[in-house]
Amino acid sequence: MLVIIIFSGSIQRKSYAQSKKDTVYYLLDTLRTPIADRMIIVESDGANKFYTTNCPCLAHNRSPLFRCHVPNQTYIDQVAFNKLKFVHLAQLIELAKQNNDYHFDDRHIVYFVVPSGKKYIMSKANYEKAPDPSDDRVIIQTDTSKQKKP
Repeated sequence: MLVIIIFSGSIQRKSYAQSKKDTVYYLLDTLRTPIADRMIIVESDGANKFYTTNCPCLAHNRSPLFRCHVPNQTYIDQVAFNKLKFVHLAQLIELAKQNNDYHFDDRHIVYFVVPSGKKYIMSKANYEKAPDPSDDRVIIQTDTSKQKKP
C-alpha cells in the first residue's frame, strides 16, 4: 500500500514538473543578418550544433551556450512557422541570465528555428551551463632577488 502511495506521488510530481515547462522559440536567420550584426555564433561538432550568444553577460564573463542534436531536428512549413511565437535575442539572454544553472532544461524548452529554402529547420536546444571556474589552483612564485647573477 505504501509503495502505491509513494509511486503515485512521484508520478504526480513528475507530471506537474513537465506541465510547468516554458517553451521558447528563437528565429535564427543568419542569411539576412549582416556578419557584423550577428549576435549568435554557430559552430558544429559532429552530430551537434552549438549556439553561443555573443554576450559575456553571465557570471565570470561567460556567454549563454545552447546545444542542438542535429539528427533530432525537424522541418516545419510556413503554416506551422506562422503559429510560433518567437522571443527576441534580449529575452533569450535574460532567460539564460535568470536561470543559469544545471536545471535550466527542467524549467524551459528552447527551440532554434532556422530558414531552409521554403521550409524551416526546428531544433530543440539544451542549455549548456559552463562550470564555474575552480579556485583550487596553487600559484607558486619564485623569489628572483636571491638568485646569483652571471
